[in-house]
Amino acid sequence: MYNYRVSESSISLFVSVVCEAIYEELKEEYLKVATTAADWLEIARDFETTWNALNVIGELDGKHITINAPKGQGSAYFNYKKQHSIVLLALVDVKYNFTYINVGINGRLSDGGVFWNSGLAKAIEDNNPQFSRR
Repeated sequence: MYNYRVSESSISLFVSVVCEAIYEELKEEYLKVATTAADWLEIARDFETTWNALNVIGELDGKHITINAPKGQGSAYFNYKKQHSIVLLALVDVKYNFTYINVGINGRLSDGGVFWNSGLAKAIEDNNPQFSRR
């Protein structure tokens, strides 16, 4: 922390700026998120061709990321592993490329709870045209 004579509080100010810059620079090449009906249909066709799985748009999983709980918010972030966390929920295609990412929901929620509170679930439930059946 002090190897470069920069305090932890100063470093914490830079982290979000650096992460945002990295994201903006690399997102088009490495984080191509599916956004159109054609994108999702191609993903579904890949699952059908590769795994003989019909109407599959991805493999979904969640990962708890341990954090220091925000002051006054400890119980909201306290998970079943008896740790404070936020949840990263990710959907990948047949080639393990990310097609949807949701991060930051408090760790108290299960993977299912995180999914049902996500934009992906809302888009599917609202019959968003990009998820129309073939």
